[in-house]
Amino acid sequence: MSTIINTGITSPVTITTGGAYTSPLTITTFGSVETSGTAVYSSISQPTLVNDGTINSANALGVDLTDGGSVANTGTAALISGSSGGIYIGGAA
Repeated sequence: MSTIINTGITSPVTITTGGAYTSPLTITTFGSVETSGTAVYSSISQPTLVNDGTINSANALGVDLTDGGSVANTGTAALISGSSGGIYIGGAA
């Protein structure tokens, strides 16, 4: 199962193994996640995020993957940003 975001979201997105947002998660050129907290978060093992739109956090990380994973920031208008940093990938290598 995969998830596609093609609209603006103003609350944090959590990538899980089941539920509203699953891996791989794709944000299209028409999609965005813009919040005050971490915009996209996951603690599952090795999630995949493809961003063609905008991911932005006013007060935290743009993307926080705590157990490994991958992020592709593609497209001419793709942006990942956060006041604490754009992308953090921790855990498994």
